[in-house]
Amino acid sequence: MNSRRLCIALLAVVIAVVAAHPDVMAQSAALTLWRIPHGESFPAGMAMDARGWVYVALSAGREVFGLDPSTNTFRSWGVGEGPAAVAVVDEAVFCSVQDANQVVWLHPDSLGVTTAVLPFLNLGPRELVRGAETAAGETLLWMTSWQQPAVLQLAYDPATEAPGVVGEPTETSASPETVVIGETTLTADYEAFPYDVSVLPDPYEITFVSAANGLTKWELPLPDDYAVYDLAPTADGTVWISFGAPFLLRLDPAANTLQELETIPNAAILNGLYAAPDGSVWFSNLVEGGIGHLDLSLGFSETWRIPGAEDIYDLVFDKEGALWYTDRVADIIGRLDTATGTVTAYALPEGSEPLNLLVDDTGNVWFSAGLGNYIGKLVFGD
Repeated sequence: MNSRRLCIALLAVVIAVVAAHPDVMAQSAALTLWRIPHGESFPAGMAMDARGWVYVALSAGREVFGLDPSTNTFRSWGVGEGPAAVAVVDEAVFCSVQDANQVVWLHPDSLGVTTAVLPFLNLGPRELVRGAETAAGETLLWMTSWQQPAVLQLAYDPATEAPGVVGEPTETSASPETVVIGETTLTADYEAFPYDVSVLPDPYEITFVSAANGLTKWELPLPDDYAVYDLAPTADGTVWISFGAPFLLRLDPAANTLQELETIPNAAILNGLYAAPDGSVWFSNLVEGGIGHLDLSLGFSETWRIPGAEDIYDLVFDKEGALWYTDRVADIIGRLDTATGTVTAYALPEGSEPLNLLVDDTGNVWFSAGLGNYIGKLVFGD
């Protein structure tokens, strides 16, 4: 669809929504999208470096794409079959490569790619999340396994393993398209539950395997047919893990123990995780179309059910304390004010499928659009 037809289609959607909902504020955000020049490449993951470059993994291809939005330029690197997610550490861009069972990293100004084939067979590394820095100067990166009930840690030492700069990567022009979209204001259904921390199950030891190149695998005793969905490392070194059930796992990698925690006493399949600085954990609930929060220090859990939500995938807080989310089925980028329960929903072009997101230092929201095959940015007016 060309930009003129896209504008007309979006305007029609906004007019229809305004007619049905008087609380809608039209033309409230500018959506800029950079289309990936490979058809149906399914961009996923989302990371940004210090100079404002944005990186995604082309999950249906074999590449990592980097976008320089200041010059509208793409750079690409071949990384193997099935790249899944990306993360940035200093000047290194990391990518988990699911089908090739490896993790790679590169310098954005280099053609070369460093590859570490995982010494554990048939892991299928998927989610990739940057963790804490160790006292030895290493940065911990965490990965989920899609083919086994396991999580993986990579200890990366930038002093000895930083990628070199060799040659120049492939570079192509990107042609941004900008449209204006409207916002819908909703009120989430809120419910809080007391949480008796005195009856928490005790942690128990689990199996771990260390290997060369700073790699460690923890095997999780999950029921049959369950897989690890997401993980979120915390500031104290523990890691929250979701596996498609109404429970969370808390891994202590220093003690090699695992603790199983109930989240909310409702039907729930948990997906996106966000570990807050205060030690609590946030999660999406695919069953209720909601967002949940578990705070063990205060002894309560709570949930916000968002009207019309279908599949909340990723969560991130901005500097103002508002919680942003993607709804990949409803084609929504949403903002939840947890103090008031007010939800502001921004409707994307149909078929976008927003996946991962981040909020930059100026408050702009970036996201990868899987089926839409583009990198998007939302800029908000007053």
